[in-house]
Order: sequence, then C-alpha cells, then structure tokens
Amino acid sequence: MANEANPRIFMELGGRKRELILDFNTFALMEELTGLNMMDATAWKNLSMTKIRAMLYAMIEHENEEQSRLEWTPSVDNEGKVTGVTRNPEFITLRMVGSWLTTDVIEDIGIKFREILTVVLPKKKEGQQAGSRPTVRRGRVAART
Repeated sequence: MANEANPRIFMELGGRKRELILDFNTFALMEELTGLNMMDATAWKNLSMTKIRAMLYAMIEHENEEQSRLEWTPSVDNEGKVTGVTRNPEFITLRMVGSWLTTDVIEDIGIKFREILTVVLPKKKEGQQAGSRPTVRRGRVAART
C-alpha cells in the first residue's frame, strides 16, 4: 500500500484485477449506500449481501469517474483524420457488482475486508482503553476515560 492515508487494495472482480480505493469519498459513499458508520468496527460485522455489494461498489466507483473522462474514443484513419467515435463500455452499477459476487469470492471478500479494517480503523494506543477515543487538549492528544 503506497499511502496509509489513502490505502489501496486489489481484488479480482468482474474478470479483472480491480483497485479498491479507500479514501474519504469512498467511506462517505459507503455510508450513504448502507446507512452504517464505516469508522465503527461493528459496522463491518454481520454484513448482508446488499451491504457487501454496496461497499464493494463504493470502493471501485472511481472507475466510473475515469470512464466519464474517456466516454467517447475517436476513430482515426491512417492519415490522422477522425472518422467517427466509439462509445466506451458502460459505467459500473450496483447490479453489475452484484453479478460479479459469487459464493467463490465470498471468502476473498472477507479476507479483503479484514485487510481493510487493519489499515483504516484507528488503532488502540498503549494505555488507551478499548473503545475509548482520543481527545485533543491544547494541541496534545490524550486518551478519553
């Protein structure tokens, strides 16, 4: 993973290796689609198929943005003249992501979600009680009791 502030994890989905991007926008979209607070570790337990599909969609939705920049590809002849344009493949949808999810990949999804959790959720600091959140006081971070 290149950058812990924006970790990237890869997974085979829909017949190709896809980059699962985890940035603020991804988590915001996950929360919009699932209604869960994704920074709460309990949100990642006992997930329904609907929520798994939504979360994976949010992680690869960046491909739609890339696709929108490349929506039309010009056809050019040997002389360099544009002879037409071709529309690029369809945008990824929730239903597409659902069609890629089979019982064969469920175990892989669990492994990837555990990998995500270890990277993105706040880690317990030494001396901090489980479940307590750090607070900032005059530029210092102190464990809330």
